[in-house]
Amino acid sequence: MLYFIIISLIIVVLFRFYYYFKDKIKTNNDQESFEYIKYVEILETNNPSDIAIVKSILSTYEIIYYFKGEHLTPIRPAIETAKLMVNIEQVDEAKEVLKDLKLNYMVFNFSNSESEE
Repeated sequence: MLYFIIISLIIVVLFRFYYYFKDKIKTNNDQESFEYIKYVEILETNNPSDIAIVKSILSTYEIIYYFKGEHLTPIRPAIETAKLMVNIEQVDEAKEVLKDLKLNYMVFNFSNSESEE
């Protein structure tokens, strides 16, 4: 009998909350308009450290981007490269920011770093 009373009280309280808050809860019955962003590929790499550096730089300058295939790169590095996709309106800004950046493009760098010095 006690369980019945407790459950009844809980149901009453829940209904009261529902009727009190139902007008205050925002419903999304209206169709919201979405802005679609067009992206352009400006860079390919399969080096995870290069990806991290590029992400850090582009986030600092608030450039809209994403890496296509980023999570497949460690699994299939020779087949699938990570492609940097940048908002079409920010391509020039992204290229300007990344122009002086030296990237390895490969997980293994076969160039002799001592001969460059």
